[in-house]
Amino acid sequence: MAQITISSDHRLDTIVQLSGAESGSGSYDGIDTLHVESVTQEALDAALVTYMADLDTYLLEPSREIRKARISKASANFIDEIYPSFRRELFIALAEEARNLGLTNRTNYINQMLTWVKMVVSSVLTLEDQINAASTVEEIRSVDFDPTPFVDTDPQITVRNALAIED
Repeated sequence: MAQITISSDHRLDTIVQLSGAESGSGSYDGIDTLHVESVTQEALDAALVTYMADLDTYLLEPSREIRKARISKASANFIDEIYPSFRRELFIALAEEARNLGLTNRTNYINQMLTWVKMVVSSVLTLEDQINAASTVEEIRSVDFDPTPFVDTDPQITVRNALAIED
């Protein structure tokens, strides 16, 4: 059985695959050793060398993509809690109608929500830039979406109030 010493912070299954073994065929002892039964020690050692020589490809980039996906999902869930997608779609339709009818005040009222959503999305793009610039897994993991500032800036618009505005 081939084995290497490595921390669990690494993408162990990637190393297993680089060694020529099937995904999921390695086992980790929970301390510092990766065991792979179906490959030679030389193949596993070579896989580790390949992996360590290109950490950006094998460790950092996948970590970045996972983190960005989590942040995007967290922000989308947050927006959806405040303004569910069916309500946002209704607001978009009402805003379009208001523009077509020249109802400037109704359009401005609804635009508050659209601006708020855009602020949340812009913050996520900034977080993604920070993730892309991170050079360690720790830095990548330290970037997170915090919805707190957006709770206070929620314009709290309602369909009822939008429809009540007739100018």
